[in-house]
Amino acid sequence: MLTTLKRPGPWLTALLLGLGLAHSGLALAGKSGNHGTVTELELRQIEERGESRGDDDNNMTGTAIGAAAGALVGRSVSGKKDKTKGTIIGGIVGGIAGNQVQKQMGDQGGREEIRYRDLYIVHVRFDDGHRERYEFDEEPDFREGDRVKDKDGRLRRE
Repeated sequence: MLTTLKRPGPWLTALLLGLGLAHSGLALAGKSGNHGTVTELELRQIEERGESRGDDDNNMTGTAIGAAAGALVGRSVSGKKDKTKGTIIGGIVGGIAGNQVQKQMGDQGGREEIRYRDLYIVHVRFDDGHRERYEFDEEPDFREGDRVKDKDGRLRRE
């Protein structure tokens, strides 16, 4: 009995073609473009501007000065018998007032503060021809000509 082979249908052709592409894709994945060479190291100073807040975040200076002034005024205004009570009340009221004054002074604008930070940039040319740059806050342990590998977005020496 002679059997003739039928030409495969379009779905079978697509399946076979897909399997072939998947196989070649797997082969390429083994030689992926994640290996490369460091071509340049660059150091940049980044300027960061912000408002200076000073060292007294809790407004303790204003509170302390206000309390001391309030205690002196309260003591001097109170009668001879109520000096202690006048000192305490004056200190409390003065402390509250001093705190509010310091808050207002702080809200009206501290001075602008400029800070600089180092940014290290490593330029890499990968074996497949594409180029990437990686930024580091601290000096990286790479030199020009080093062979490197990108693993999950992180640069590592081979």
